[in-house]
Amino acid sequence: MRINHFITTISRGGAENQLLILCREQIASGHEVSVTPLKGQLELLDEFESENIRVDLSFHGKNFLLQVIRKTVTNWKKNEIQHAHLPQAELLLAMSLQREYFSTRHYGSAFFPGKSLHLSRLLSRLAAKRATKIIAISRFVAEYLVESREIGDNNKIIIVQYGFDASKFPSSFQQSSPPEPPFHNPLRVGTLARLSPEKDLTTLIRGFSIFCNSTARLSTLEIFGDGPERDLLEKLISKLDMKDKVFLMGKTSRPAKVLSDIDIFVLPSKFEGFGMVFLEAMATSRIILASNTPAAIEVLGRDGAAIFFEVGNDLDLSLKLSEVLDINLDNMRAEQSKRLELFRANVMSNCIQRVYEENSRFLLGPL
Repeated sequence: MRINHFITTISRGGAENQLLILCREQIASGHEVSVTPLKGQLELLDEFESENIRVDLSFHGKNFLLQVIRKTVTNWKKNEIQHAHLPQAELLLAMSLQREYFSTRHYGSAFFPGKSLHLSRLLSRLAAKRATKIIAISRFVAEYLVESREIGDNNKIIIVQYGFDASKFPSSFQQSSPPEPPFHNPLRVGTLARLSPEKDLTTLIRGFSIFCNSTARLSTLEIFGDGPERDLLEKLISKLDMKDKVFLMGKTSRPAKVLSDIDIFVLPSKFEGFGMVFLEAMATSRIILASNTPAAIEVLGRDGAAIFFEVGNDLDLSLKLSEVLDINLDNMRAEQSKRLELFRANVMSNCIQRVYEENSRFLLGPL
């Protein structure tokens, strides 16, 4: 089977990393797989190509109208599964009148964030109208699509949760031993997140400041990522007099190494579509603190794989950081192992394969 994935970018991010995992599994199953990024930095290019996944750069960086024209011209490739990821890629396939394609919705938020809800809904419905099926990456995303009315036909929605291969994630380096009390001295708290409003890193910085000043004065907080709120966060760090305790580290190409070097991983998001980084944190046996969003609970469960705090509550976050000092690590790690088993990469890939086979008019025989 030939499968072509259109995606807005292949910069490092949850959706992009998940596509790499899916393509890797599809290659292992004997399929011919290609990826077509439309714009942005090609940060994952080498990783895709090292897995024998062809990356088609003929659309990359072109004007959107030219991309639509080019895609319309190549729509004759009827024996190839077309799969779109992220808004621009979805709109490209819809507007080029692609006869059949599948879409994955990776985010539990507006299709066109920061703009009018009516415009977002209009564009979302346009992108989804011609799609054969819409794959939601979590129950939360599926519920959001229904409640927000961003999909006109709810019968098109199928839930396929993200997949992950925990054995491969830390394989690029010698993983350090999981943290044990009294942890590092000083205690190292960290996160990997885009510096954007939905990640609510201001709550993390404020909560850490309370914890640091009241309980663990030598602790440090390392924030890995980049985004539009960097200046705002720098000003907050300065205002709280935490320049020697809170560090904006920029983007990293080695998330497994970063996670293994910290004691506690914290994600304070206002919402998540899924939270791929939770799987990465569990794969490195990190202690996890998470805001109690629906997607976080869906991934981490309620049986001890993580400690939850109230969304947007910096005081509650600081109190939960204090609880970590007395945590039963064996119980947390045992539960994390159970949760990882639920999200195996081959299970995700097989589910998507069934979506193709049960819904594609082209798959009437070997391609």
